[in-house]
Amino acid sequence: MPEGQLDTRHVQAQANATAPNEAMLDHLHSVKLIAVATQIRDTLTHYGPLTIAGLLKHHPLTAGLEELVAYLRVAQAVGATQLEVKESVVVRDRQGEVLLASIPGYLLQATQFPRQLEELAL
Repeated sequence: MPEGQLDTRHVQAQANATAPNEAMLDHLHSVKLIAVATQIRDTLTHYGPLTIAGLLKHHPLTAGLEELVAYLRVAQAVGATQLEVKESVVVRDRQGEVLLASIPGYLLQATQFPRQLEELAL
């Protein structure tokens, strides 16, 4: 225990808000996995087999790493072929920050998806 005392004379108590404000809600966006799976399947149906990097050329990430993780989860859930290469993808978040991520290569095909996407173990 320190020998000096903690000076709390200028500390003011603040009550917690009972409802979230808009700024807080802006940080709570979540990626809908079924929506991502639907978009992936539709893109594959139109263009044929693609890797995640290939998919992202048609639909660049705008929701940050959470969205990239959704793509990886969908690839694993459908049993996509894992390639022996790594892919580099650009990740842009909602604030416009840009990251370069290295991910495992997965080759996806529309035929790997069930008719009812809710059947996927996401």
